[in-house]
Amino acid sequence: MKKLLLGMLVLSSQLFAAECPPISGSFTCQQGSHISYKIITQTNDGYLINSDGIDFNYITDGKTYEVEATSNMKDGKVTSTCSSNKFIVGFKATILYEGSELAKQSSVTEYTPAGSGLMIVQKTKMKGIPLPAIKFNCTRD
Repeated sequence: MKKLLLGMLVLSSQLFAAECPPISGSFTCQQGSHISYKIITQTNDGYLINSDGIDFNYITDGKTYEVEATSNMKDGKVTSTCSSNKFIVGFKATILYEGSELAKQSSVTEYTPAGSGLMIVQKTKMKGIPLPAIKFNCTRD
């Protein structure tokens, strides 16, 4: 029974990882006049993304993980998955301003291969109101 369970876990993790897109590399991403630099490394269980010098580790198992509170945010939760050749990150948190609750934020960010580059689209809601989507076109360095 243990061998069957272990085999099923290994097979399901291999199948799950198989649907994640091959987006590893160094990228320069642009949205209007804003430029961002990203280094993406695909790991055994998801992605490690260095975005403008800050590391983020995403486990693409569809589970929700808590994010450590900061002076600007609390009750943060992140979920990441892969589907249809996209890496998808869901984020929810309470945004703080000078220690007081300002708004509830939720966002979905999709990373999609685009030729030799990458397209990143972030859709955000603040207080339940959709904000304009942010689209980054990323070229491989």
